[in-house]
Amino acid sequence: SDDPQWVFSVAILTCNSVCFVIITVSYSLIIRHTMTSQSSVAVGTGGGRQSVSSSAIPSHVIKLQRKVTLIIATDFATWIPFTVLAFLHFGSVIDGSAFYSLSSIVLLPINGVMNPIIYKGDGILTMGTKVRVFVVHD
Repeated sequence: SDDPQWVFSVAILTCNSVCFVIITVSYSLIIRHTMTSQSSVAVGTGGGRQSVSSSAIPSHVIKLQRKVTLIIATDFATWIPFTVLAFLHFGSVIDGSAFYSLSSIVLLPINGVMNPIIYKGDGILTMGTKVRVFVVHD
């Protein structure tokens, strides 16, 4: 392409894609390790391996699993469509110019606001239907 920023833009999009994959794999490993650890504790150390039913999984593990799933889902819903569209635009497959403003004004800021709320877990928005207001303490 004749645009001098083309290489920079593609490099940033590639970096974002790689980071998304690393984050997804890392969170998946955290969940897997947590589930394995809870299975070992629930089953005990004596004897053979037994399967643990979902009712034996502590609520904090289920809460962690939901939080991680929501983080991955919101990141996927905002970054992957933007990245795919940008690559298609750079490859001259489609004209994604109109989508850039929608993404940068609406989608990406929403994701930026949602992540701290999701990480906090008991902030303004939670997994359920209840709404709470949290106070940040120094």
